[in-house]
Amino acid sequence: MNTKVLTGKDGKVKVGTDQIAYCDTWSMDMSQEATEVLKLGTSWANAQGGKKSATGSLGGSYSETDTALSALVTTWLGEDEVRADIHLVQSATKEYAGSAVLSSFNMSTPAAGKVTWSANFTFDGAPTEGAPAA
Repeated sequence: MNTKVLTGKDGKVKVGTDQIAYCDTWSMDMSQEATEVLKLGTSWANAQGGKKSATGSLGGSYSETDTALSALVTTWLGEDEVRADIHLVQSATKEYAGSAVLSSFNMSTPAAGKVTWSANFTFDGAPTEGAPAA
C-alpha cells in the first residue's frame, strides 16, 4: 500500500476568495459537549453527545500589502461584528470552510525580528469539508 503523508507545504488560508499571503500556521479544533447520563442500580455513568463546535487559530508574518489580512484588520477597526468566510486548505484536494466569528486578533512587533499576527475564530455552524476552489 502506497501512503502519502500530508505536509504543511500544501496548506493555505483564504478569506473569501483572497489567500492570506504569509499565513504559516492554522489549526482547527472540533469538540462536542458530553452530558453525563446516570442510571440507578449501576456504578458507572454513561455519556450522551450534545452540541458540536469548531474553533481554530491562524497566524503568520505580517505584510502591509497583504489584501486579505488588511481586510481582517479593517474589519476589526469597524463597529460591526467581526466575521470572515474562512477556507482552511489542508492539501490540493481537501479544505474546511465556513462563515466564522473572529474572537481575537493579535499583532506582535519585536525590536529584533519579524512582525507577526495571529487570530482565533469560531465557525458559525458546521464547517464544510470539500475540495478547494482553484
